[in-house]
Amino acid sequence: MNRMRLFVIVVLSVLNSHLLLAVRAPGFIVTNDSDTITGEIKIPIFDSYTGGLSLSGINLEQFHSVLRFRETGTGRFESFKPHEIAGFGFEYKSIDYRFKAFSIATNSIIESERTRSRFLVLLFKGEVSVYKDMVRMDNFVAENALSDRVIDHYDYYLFDDRQGLKRVIRTANYRTVSELLSLYQIDQDFVEQLPSDLRFKDIVEILQGYESWKKRNVAQHKL
Repeated sequence: MNRMRLFVIVVLSVLNSHLLLAVRAPGFIVTNDSDTITGEIKIPIFDSYTGGLSLSGINLEQFHSVLRFRETGTGRFESFKPHEIAGFGFEYKSIDYRFKAFSIATNSIIESERTRSRFLVLLFKGEVSVYKDMVRMDNFVAENALSDRVIDHYDYYLFDDRQGLKRVIRTANYRTVSELLSLYQIDQDFVEQLPSDLRFKDIVEILQGYESWKKRNVAQHKL
């Protein structure tokens, strides 16, 4: 019995040590004055709703609203919200994560809530970049399972320095993917050869195809 208890204690100690190491990663923040500060970032690995470990090993949802960061050489982690810094980044399990702060327009009837600040995660970087936001919403048709009571809702955005940030969704200004791409001045020859039934949710694959298309065109012109 004592051996079994000792074995359990050792296993739990190893697991706890691993988890303590896994929730921190080297990273950086970019200040609103465009200065880069290196340090350490706390990685949320637990689901804030269920309390369990995230299946993917990292809970990105919390990063969209707040960051816990400790500058190199300091002893305490500080919290940063999107209006306080321009962005941040880190590497976790060989994957690079980059977040940028944006002010997003909403349809709220309350004037003070018509814009909200969020950290958006970079999905694709090119001539036009793609960012993603994640929001947890109540699932009113859920069954009894706790994990079914919330829905992870994703919003996608295009961004460049000319047009700024626009949500990838049908609006009065752009009703199709092609119209949205034209708004961002994507080469019209590329836009015109796209199929008419493109879906907004395929925007990353579309822009990846655009970058490949540009490289092929450059190579052909060099022949």
